[in-house]
Amino acid sequence: MKGKIKAVKLTKPKGEEASRYAAVLLEEVRDQFQVFGEGLGALRDQVDTFQKRTEERFDRIEFEIVSIKAELRAIKEMLDRKADRDYVEKLEKRLQRLETEVATLRRSR
Repeated sequence: MKGKIKAVKLTKPKGEEASRYAAVLLEEVRDQFQVFGEGLGALRDQVDTFQKRTEERFDRIEFEIVSIKAELRAIKEMLDRKADRDYVEKLEKRLQRLETEVATLRRSR
C-alpha cells in the first residue's frame, strides 16, 4: 500500500492561545487581501493599457474608413464623367453615321 493519509484532530485553542491564533489568522487574511489588491491593481493597469491601445486602433481605422469613403466618392464621380463621355462619343459616332447616310442619300437623288 502506498502512503495512508492520517487524520489529524485539531483542537480549538483556548484563552491567550486563542487570541494569538485569531491574530495570526487575521494577519494571514490581511496579507491575502493585500496580495489580491495588488493583483487587482495590476489587472486594472493592463485593462487600461488595452483600452487605450484599442481606442487608438479604432481611431486609426475610423480615419482610414473616412479616407476610403472620400476616395470612393471621387472614383464614382470620375466614373460618372467617364460614362457621360462614353455616351457622348457613342452619340457622336451615331450622328456621324447618320450624316454619312444622309449625304449618300442626297447624292443618289
